[in-house]
Amino acid sequence: MIQRSVFRASILPVCLAFMAWGTWAYFINLKSGRHQALVSGITQGIYSGIVTLYMSYSVGFLWKKCRKQWPHSKLSVILPALGTVGHTGLILVCAHWINDTPHIFNTVAAPLTVAALYSFYLTRQLQIQGDKS
Repeated sequence: MIQRSVFRASILPVCLAFMAWGTWAYFINLKSGRHQALVSGITQGIYSGIVTLYMSYSVGFLWKKCRKQWPHSKLSVILPALGTVGHTGLILVCAHWINDTPHIFNTVAAPLTVAALYSFYLTRQLQIQGDKS
C-alpha cells in the first residue's frame, strides 16, 4: 500500500524532473551542436524522471535500515540521502560520459544539488512520520 501511494505521489515530480532537467541539459550543451544537445537533454530527462521515482523508494529503504542500526543518531537522516544521491549521481555521470555529453559537470551539478535537497527532504519526512508512530 505504501509503494502505491509513493508511486501516485511521484507522478508529477517525475514529469517535472523530466521536463526541467532535460531542458537544462539541452541548453547547457547547445554550444556543442543541436544533435548533441538533444541527446544530452533526452539522456538527462529520462534519467531524471526515472531517478525521481527511484529516489523515493531508495531513501525509504535506506532510512529503515539506518534507523534500525542507529535509532537515535543523525546518521539515520544523513546516510539515506547521501547514499541515494551518491549512487544515482555516479550512474548519471556514467550515462552522460557514455553519451559523450560535452559539459558533464555543468549538466549534472544543478540536478544533483536538487536531488540531494529532495533526498534530505524525503528522509526528514520519514523521520517525522516515524517519530509520530
